[in-house]
Amino acid sequence: MFNGLVQGDTGLLSLKTVDLMFFPILSINRYYVICFDMKNPAIVIIDSLDMNVKKKLTKAEKATSDKYTTDCNIVASKLKGMTVRYLKSVGYVKAGVINSCKPKVLKLKWATHGMLEDSSVLLMRHMETFMGTGLDVWDCGLSTDGRKLKQQILGLRKKYAGKILLSPINMHEKEIKAAFGLLLKKKKKC
Repeated sequence: MFNGLVQGDTGLLSLKTVDLMFFPILSINRYYVICFDMKNPAIVIIDSLDMNVKKKLTKAEKATSDKYTTDCNIVASKLKGMTVRYLKSVGYVKAGVINSCKPKVLKLKWATHGMLEDSSVLLMRHMETFMGTGLDVWDCGLSTDGRKLKQQILGLRKKYAGKILLSPINMHEKEIKAAFGLLLKKKKKC
């Protein structure tokens, strides 16, 4: 399928059934997602970074935070341009409407500052649970309590690692399952 798309065969993919398009982004050591809502045209930036804590930051942290915010806006603008160009090239009816949308950063109740090492796990949780609803309706199940959130992230890290390792698309899936089976046999003997 990918090769067909690269060769310009746009007949392989129909956007008629696509409600949301997720684009995972890595910027300045932090992961976030830009989502294009195709059903109810909107562009949202979903990031677990709490931008309201700037007053508590050191000068260096504030500079990094400002650079990140600027980079986030640049990436969103470029991604919007490329996506709209693609949508127009395949004759997507709402391409003009999507083009008129301004990217909006969602303010999350469970947003944190720091936790860079966990931003990839939070990104996956956001992609798993976001259905294009407003924040008043969307609940990804994450706590606003720091300790509880850390435990939830640990559980999600295990869940996602397991799904990735045991996925049929993983070319090492059989070896991993075999090694896991041996480990279980050893545990039963003990």
